[in-house]
Amino acid sequence: MTKPAVLIAALAFAALASFEASAAVTVKGQTSCGQWARQRSAHGPMEAANKAWLLGFLSGASAANDEDALGGTDPEVLFQWTDAFCRKNHTADIDDAAAMLYRELIRITPKSK
Repeated sequence: MTKPAVLIAALAFAALASFEASAAVTVKGQTSCGQWARQRSAHGPMEAANKAWLLGFLSGASAANDEDALGGTDPEVLFQWTDAFCRKNHTADIDDAAAMLYRELIRITPKSK
């Protein structure tokens, strides 16, 4: 991912103090879980775009919250996690999956002190 893309993602999430906030946040660029699944199976350009969006979301959230949520992760595992989330929550959007995945990554990431 290019530095400008990471910067844009980080700026987008700078407004988010925490994913635990109760206020609704509008996220642009996401797709539905149904579209994610269809585009993943088609292996076309939209699959690549969705993967980049997911990684950008997670990278931006990590940067905004000063957390290394992606350290040591394999992107394919993140995509498979999202596949499983979408199978169980087919009416959800990818931003719902990404926020849940981010919370899970933070939960399992060892804290360094």
